[in-house]
Amino acid sequence: EEKAARAAARAAQAAAKEAKASAPPPQLTTATLSSSLFGEVFVGSQRCNESRTFLSVSELTSEKDQQEVWVRARLSTSRKQGKALAFLTLRQSIYSVQAVVYSKDASLVDFAAGLPKESVLDVCATLTKPA
Repeated sequence: EEKAARAAARAAQAAAKEAKASAPPPQLTTATLSSSLFGEVFVGSQRCNESRTFLSVSELTSEKDQQEVWVRARLSTSRKQGKALAFLTLRQSIYSVQAVVYSKDASLVDFAAGLPKESVLDVCATLTKPA
């Protein structure tokens, strides 16, 4: 009886974990984009008045250390490292940069690590110079 109860508890935990993992990411539009920290948005045919100033990856130099910048680039690779950390390699033409996603909210890290390769990303980040 105790063995069956433990097996049922494990099955319930596995089902809950599966349901959480298969939850879709937030679906956003350009109208609701500012109300969410992250999510998928398709801007294909929508006109968007962006006030963001994007830097190219080639402009990310050590002089911009500790500055907050916007970058639009393609995702080359992504790798999750534990529950709270993911590494993304973003590229533009022949230039690439590594982005580190750190959050105590595991859903943000899962979302970032699960993005398809070659996705176009708009990233707001604080630059840090490698030690």
